[in-house]
Amino acid sequence: MYPNLFVIPVLNWPVHTYGLMVLIGFAVALFISSTQARREGRFEKDVYDYAFWGLLAGMLGAWVLFVIVNYQRMLIDEPFIVLSSGARFPACLAIWRGGAHYVGGFIGAIVAALIFVRVRRLSWAAFFDALALGVPVAMIFARTGCIAQGCCFGAPISWMPFGMIYQAGTYPYRMMAEEGYRLGTATPVLFPSELAEGMGCLFIFCAMLYIREHKRIHGQVFMAYIFLYSVLRFLLELVRGDTERGFWLGGLLTTSQIVSILGVSVVLGWCFIHRHRLMVLPAP
Repeated sequence: MYPNLFVIPVLNWPVHTYGLMVLIGFAVALFISSTQARREGRFEKDVYDYAFWGLLAGMLGAWVLFVIVNYQRMLIDEPFIVLSSGARFPACLAIWRGGAHYVGGFIGAIVAALIFVRVRRLSWAAFFDALALGVPVAMIFARTGCIAQGCCFGAPISWMPFGMIYQAGTYPYRMMAEEGYRLGTATPVLFPSELAEGMGCLFIFCAMLYIREHKRIHGQVFMAYIFLYSVLRFLLELVRGDTERGFWLGGLLTTSQIVSILGVSVVLGWCFIHRHRLMVLPAP
């Protein structure tokens, strides 16, 4: 783990590895999406114009869902924090303390994109195809940041010859200790969920490149991402060890699994509606 990359001199501000990796991932995703738009001969300027609003909406959505998932702690048990000045401040607004949920960020970015295409009067399916291509690459960088931060860690495993171990004092160690695990100087071997998701997103990106070259109608690339990532995320939730992602229905499903089910349902419904075009016509 390496949560802080370095400290800015004079200001004494730490640069968090996770935050930096997210920003790098966003920049790379923007480059890929704009390149795809340029390749198709449209939307390049729109992609750049949307980037700011997408980033803003994504950050807002990620924080809002994080608060919803942790509502018991942030709204009921500890609704206020005490600042250094002694003033009380709502915990649900203290964004500098960290906390984000990717699914919420993705939903926020989608909502912003729908409003954007409505205002610009763009083809949502073609525009979303251009945007979607960079998303799995951004996730690879984000999950690399998760490894450095220690968040999104996996559950204890005994059936794999390798995994991840976190020493005493790290975030996963503290979380597992609070949950009642009897630990020594380190955690047991944990499933490398961050690494597995990064590798899965690399596969998704390659699959989207293939679909881009063979798509029959606009929207296929975007829907491919929704379907493949939903399946990947649903399965990975089974081997995640952190509990801050939220559990519902008596612990039966996590927040991400519920959203994944909805995502797959949307894709299947879209495929059914466009089944004749998907089987016959190429995209213009």
